[in-house]
Amino acid sequence: PSWEMNGTKYMNDYLNIQKGGSFTTEQFKKYNVQCVLIQRRTSDLAQYLEARRWKIAVTEQNSVLYIAP
Repeated sequence: PSWEMNGTKYMNDYLNIQKGGSFTTEQFKKYNVQCVLIQRRTSDLAQYLEARRWKIAVTEQNSVLYIAP
């Protein structure tokens, strides 16, 4: 989880994306993220996605797959 390359600590990026917000928006644009699979619909990231009208494609037990609008 502490993997680093060219001065970027990707675990930190992952943790910041989980919070939702401007960093998430930037990273999703940078990497053209079109779907997100997460464990809980109650997470900060889930709330961020739903507020931006991402659609729930599949729910299975504790996992949710979101698709970009």
